[in-house]
Amino acid sequence: LLFYFGSIMYRSFYGLSEVPFSPHPDIDYWFENKRFKHVREGLSYILREQSGFVVLTGPAGTGKSQAVGRLLASFPTNVTAGYVNNNYFRDIDELLQWILLAFDCDYHGSSRTELFHILADFLIKQHGKGQRVILIIEEAHQLSPKALDQLRMLANINANKQQLLRLILVGQPKLLETLRAPRNLVFAQGVAVERQLYPLNSSDTTLYIHHRIECAGGDPFFFPKEACETVWRYTLGVPRLINTLCDISLLNAFNQQIEVIESPLIEITASDLPLCLNTANTLRKSTAEEEGHHFNGVAHKS
Repeated sequence: LLFYFGSIMYRSFYGLSEVPFSPHPDIDYWFENKRFKHVREGLSYILREQSGFVVLTGPAGTGKSQAVGRLLASFPTNVTAGYVNNNYFRDIDELLQWILLAFDCDYHGSSRTELFHILADFLIKQHGKGQRVILIIEEAHQLSPKALDQLRMLANINANKQQLLRLILVGQPKLLETLRAPRNLVFAQGVAVERQLYPLNSSDTTLYIHHRIECAGGDPFFFPKEACETVWRYTLGVPRLINTLCDISLLNAFNQQIEVIESPLIEITASDLPLCLNTANTLRKSTAEEEGHHFNGVAHKS
């Protein structure tokens, strides 16, 4: 609530038609550098090919949900999509129930065998209608090995040698560690495309900030390059943290009737957000470690 009313207050002062630095994913603010373009093109594989899993990973706050949202918005009418973002499953029955719920299938009072057959019947009927069925699972780094095994079995349901259920797993870098484990080798061999998101570099952070201001109907003159570079120093290029620091900096500047954001104001604002911004160092460390790995055994297709 405070975010909403505070942002409303500074909008007209800076000539903005809407809030440029919302904490929520918004596909209208999609920022496409080389990495995001690579991710977008990789995710679109699921629309072109008949088999294989897609895996998207990245540290928290790097834009995975926004990438998924853009993908969902691009689906043609012959795609039926299911979306699951709760992965604390007590057992396989609950996993199947969440999947059926994502596809709006009635499953109440069914046994595990019946749950499987309900999903299989749904997939076959969709195939008969010419529909492609795609299941997107967020927070997939929380999936247990048993859940991965079950997903692999579900993806094996086929008709006329065509895979009826296509999977997109989205999660933090821990997901790659899980898939590299020997017991998940069979699942990993089914991954056709793997994409990773990383924090932005300094120059892309400046472009990102200016892009969001322009998308909100403003002129980025009031957020000069030097201030953007200061934002990068404190956020290390994590988009979610950039949004938080920029939004609160704009509110602080408005309260002081400051027309142009300068680095000292960013620094003062950052000093009031130690807990939030300290997560950037942890994310950057995990990102640097992950960039040194390769997902062995995975075929990369485009």
